[in-house]
Amino acid sequence: MSIRTVATKVAHPSLIGFDPHLAVHPALLRGAIPGEERNGYEHDDEVEVAVRARTRSLSAANEALRAEIQQQKQLVQQLRAREAETRRLSLLKSEFLSNLSHEIRTPISAIIGMTDVALRCDELGAEAREHLALARDSGTSLLQMINHILDFSKIEAGRMSVESVAFSLRESVRDWMKPLAFEASRKNLRLVCDIAPNVGDAFLGDPMRLRQVLVNLAGNAIKFTERGMVTVRVECEAVAAKHTVCRFTVSDTGAGIPRNRLKDIFAPFQQASASTSRLHGGSGLGLTISARLVEMMKGRITVESEVGKGSAFSFAIPLAHGQAPSSAAAVSSRSAECELADNALRASVRRSSGLEILLVDDNEINRRVGQAMLQQAGHRVTLAPSGADALDSLRQLRPDAILMDLQMPNMDGMAAAAAIRRAEKKTGYRVPIIALTARAEADDEARCRAAGMDGCMTKPIDPARLLQLLDRIAPESNTSVPGPGEVVLDRDALFARVGGDARLLGEVAEQFQEEQGKLMTAVREAIANRDAGEYRYAMHTLHGMFRTLGGDAAQALTGRLEMLSPAIEPARIKSGYALLEKAVHAFESELTAFAGAALDREEPVSGQVARQYAES
Repeated sequence: MSIRTVATKVAHPSLIGFDPHLAVHPALLRGAIPGEERNGYEHDDEVEVAVRARTRSLSAANEALRAEIQQQKQLVQQLRAREAETRRLSLLKSEFLSNLSHEIRTPISAIIGMTDVALRCDELGAEAREHLALARDSGTSLLQMINHILDFSKIEAGRMSVESVAFSLRESVRDWMKPLAFEASRKNLRLVCDIAPNVGDAFLGDPMRLRQVLVNLAGNAIKFTERGMVTVRVECEAVAAKHTVCRFTVSDTGAGIPRNRLKDIFAPFQQASASTSRLHGGSGLGLTISARLVEMMKGRITVESEVGKGSAFSFAIPLAHGQAPSSAAAVSSRSAECELADNALRASVRRSSGLEILLVDDNEINRRVGQAMLQQAGHRVTLAPSGADALDSLRQLRPDAILMDLQMPNMDGMAAAAAIRRAEKKTGYRVPIIALTARAEADDEARCRAAGMDGCMTKPIDPARLLQLLDRIAPESNTSVPGPGEVVLDRDALFARVGGDARLLGEVAEQFQEEQGKLMTAVREAIANRDAGEYRYAMHTLHGMFRTLGGDAAQALTGRLEMLSPAIEPARIKSGYALLEKAVHAFESELTAFAGAALDREEPVSGQVARQYAES
């Protein structure tokens, strides 16, 4: 077949015998087709030229784009490298500040601790007492500044985290406010804690961070208020299926903040005025840290203030719902306003006396301070300068509690605690261990728990908190049958909590009978199953219920038993549970009689009813 024939078939595809597989592109035929038949293909040449030009343009643009993408990738890699280096330097700075904090805390612990011990001496003169109090307060202020700088550094380095643990909101807030009551009373201020009745109690959140924010705001309010009152209010802003939005407000009657300074009040190193730093000191980081922590808890902090009339700081955060608390414990919501005073602080600290304590610390100053503090509280103290020495002491000594420093050479506190727990598996006797740390890291308590310790305290040691913690973890010798001086039911306190309402008191008595039966059954089952989690929850709920209802003796007993573990100390828990049954029976009898007398419109018997459980 000639080329002309093929071209003819391409131009006329309807010809008989056309085979599409033999079709040839027109460009192949241009040289074989006469000029008069080639004019129709000149347009194709122009299109092809345009296509080639466009292809070259697109190829050039594509190459330029590839080069730009490669350049962007290199830029991203450089930025990531710089970010990693910045993060590394920030971590190094945070680690340096943490180590520096540890070194500074050691002499501060001595200053605060020894002045506190000296202030408890009865023969101290008024002038000397004033001087020592000033030295202690100055040391406390310096420690607070160190804490703020360290916290700010950790936030910048991304090392600050928020946890989600179960806690009682009402109990926690009131406990947090108690230490501030002393500061308020020294300035003749009223410190009022107002928790709305519709606010729940059992939540999941980070109580440590929440406490840090609330205490900082309330502490600032007390610092900057010269007369009047400071109010801490907790309200329910919204309720969802799985969480409640709780609003916390701290208001005062202080000097107030100028309007033009409100926008900068949460910026780092900023204070309301230049005179603030001169009058009250401080790092200017407290509000910045508070604002960052609130943001980490998915909230936002705001402030309203008027010069001469005071300020109100407010933040709302969502708290996930925990297990429902005892309905009897909810009676505390009937008393919405709880005014705190110094006597309440003193009453909250039960001094366990006569304990045998092993104090382990590599620093001689810390050992002397701790020894003086504990001996003044009536305890017997044995000193050990290292973890290895502590193990040697335990071969001859059976202490009621161990205070263990975490940072020690050769064998640190974690390793020493782990070695003690291993040795106890053979003896069957478990001694409570409280960690002592100057680093104040957020995860220290979790690490201590994992190492088998029972608690964690930050240096310098708060004597009141230490004595309270010792009371809670006191051993079996300290969970004996209470004597005649133990309060079974504080009728005056309970009647005040129900607002003198006899009908409500009767409802509380009925609810208590129902709730305590469920909780005691839960404790009994947890002991049988050696379920530490269920045991602690039920015991903690009982503890809070007795606290609310004025059952001081049963509250103290449940507080001690809560710190034990049914998986490790089943024998001690069983003997303690037997005492608890007697305590519950004694309390229930007194509560029923009290409620019955009130409902019969008889004059209620007032005062604190005390009785030995053995008589029940």
